[in-house]
Amino acid sequence: MKFLAPLTLLFMLTFSVINGQVGINTTTPNASSILDISASDKGLLIPRIALIGLNDTTTILNPVESLLVYNTTSNSEITPGFYFWNGSQWTEFSSNASGGGSSDPHKWTLQGNELTANDFIGSTNWSALTFKVNNQKIASFHPNGGLLLGLGAASNVNNAIAIGTNASATTNESIALGYSTIASGYRSTAIGYNAQATTNNYSLALGANAVASGLNSAVFGNSSTASGQNATAVGYGANATNANTIILGNSISDITNWNATKVGIGTNTPSEKLEVKGNVKIDGILKITDGTQGNGKVLTSDANGNASWQEVSGEQKIFAEMNANSTSSLSQYNPINFGNTVITQGINTSSNGFQVVQSGVYRVTYAISVSKANGSDTNVKFYLAKGWGSSNAVQGSAGYGFVGNGDTTTITVTKYVQLNAYDQLYVFSDASNNAISILPDGTYFNIELVD
Repeated sequence: MKFLAPLTLLFMLTFSVINGQVGINTTTPNASSILDISASDKGLLIPRIALIGLNDTTTILNPVESLLVYNTTSNSEITPGFYFWNGSQWTEFSSNASGGGSSDPHKWTLQGNELTANDFIGSTNWSALTFKVNNQKIASFHPNGGLLLGLGAASNVNNAIAIGTNASATTNESIALGYSTIASGYRSTAIGYNAQATTNNYSLALGANAVASGLNSAVFGNSSTASGQNATAVGYGANATNANTIILGNSISDITNWNATKVGIGTNTPSEKLEVKGNVKIDGILKITDGTQGNGKVLTSDANGNASWQEVSGEQKIFAEMNANSTSSLSQYNPINFGNTVITQGINTSSNGFQVVQSGVYRVTYAISVSKANGSDTNVKFYLAKGWGSSNAVQGSAGYGFVGNGDTTTITVTKYVQLNAYDQLYVFSDASNNAISILPDGTYFNIELVD
């Protein structure tokens, strides 16, 4: 039994047991510990076990809860590290250090993760999900549909979207995309560097520095603006300030400056502000103001098709003449029927009158030859009218004549009349008389522009 003495001495030198506490390499184990190991150049070596998986109960039979091991294997469920048995499976000690895949279902690794259909990143309550960079908000997703992405970006929580540094979509359902874009009108949209869809609802600004501030206004192009209600501006520098207008291009006219602004319809190489390849229909008045326009001028063309207003030359006189082609009776309700157009140039004619297409002073002459077959003698009167009936009579245009039974007489009147474009001119009688006949030979009506 002599060999027991050295062993007993060694145990007494190594272990110290005080009040049920065990100290290794210390004679004063901490009062709060059951085991106190002290060392300056050694560590505690936990058993190294090659676990098969998180639910492995064969490598260590019947593991007890809180059993600690160091796993040495790696597979889809488990990686090397410290694990403890939680009563139903092996659980890895969590760590803040980045590493490979992890068996902890709540751990997200930098090297990628194996997900299931139920995995997600986000919140489980009705609050916005926010992301930060350098402790500054850079993204936020609100459950009401609001979205912002970018430093300094701001969006309304109700379905508004702001993407880009300092982008701002502050009203419901507005959209701002780009650096410093602003969409402050209800359901407004701003896209492009510093684009602004502001103040009024439903505005759209598309392009760098584009500004749409009118209600329902739209802007397409760099530095273009639309401030009028329902106005649209298209192209660089276009400016639509009036309501219900569409402006194409800016006001630059010098071809050396940005090569001017041109619109082509049916052609991709327009040479003028507007060039149309094909026919053009205008249902209304065509107004051409090039500086050459003037009263009484006519539109002419040169050899290249360039139109301009020109004075009417001697070869371009405006006149017309008609004469009667049948015998008729007097009627105060209808103009004299001449029936036959002898000649016309620049004047529209009908069976009983003229229509001028150019304003000016006209010399008008009418002659009416009449005869009477029966009844008493009578006076007859004729006059010019700018329209239907005596209410439109031309002052000073009346002609009178006396006609007896079997007599024939001719009343002739010449008058200068100021007419506007598209005025009509007729000859009327002041009374109806079936006994008086208008004779075709000697009955005529002519007109000529003199100024």
